[in-house]
Amino acid sequence: MDLDNIKKTWQQTDLKPTIGEEKIQKMLGNKGQSAFNSIMRYEKYSIIGLIMCMLVAYPLFSRHMPVFYFYLIACIIGIVWQIYKFSLLKNANIAESSITKAAKFYYQYKGMIIKELITSCILFFLFVVLFGYLELAPKWNTGHFQYSLIIFVISMIIGLFVGLFLFRKLYWHQFKKIEKSLKEVDDFEQDNYN
Repeated sequence: MDLDNIKKTWQQTDLKPTIGEEKIQKMLGNKGQSAFNSIMRYEKYSIIGLIMCMLVAYPLFSRHMPVFYFYLIACIIGIVWQIYKFSLLKNANIAESSITKAAKFYYQYKGMIIKELITSCILFFLFVVLFGYLELAPKWNTGHFQYSLIIFVISMIIGLFVGLFLFRKLYWHQFKKIEKSLKEVDDFEQDNYN
């Protein structure tokens, strides 16, 4: 009788292995935190890179002052945006956040980066149109127009592909690592609660 009661009690007891937030954070920290730190480093280097771009703006575009001003304003907006993102990442403190907060922050940040990519492509297109017009319009009736147009188009296509390659290399690979870490933690939690 006692054995039957013990067996019945054991079956009614819903024992589930639990895992603490600390262990989950360590799981995230291995891959996710290093990817997060890489993204923070990229944001810091982007600020430095944009400042350097501002310094070379005048020598590059002084022949066409509207292009120079467009480029300078885009760099200033870019620097302000990079500083905002860097401070956001710096204050995120993912290592000490709950998994839910870390995942929410990550997906918000990823959305910001995708919007940044779209905006950057639009600004790049506007820059190409403005610079192309000012650079190529005076050569319209010369024999060098077609050659200049081909060189200009090839240069801009290369610039666009380099930018997209850098985005993929710097951000997208890190995003994949973070998503993989979040999925591993989510799968682990699901296994523990089922």
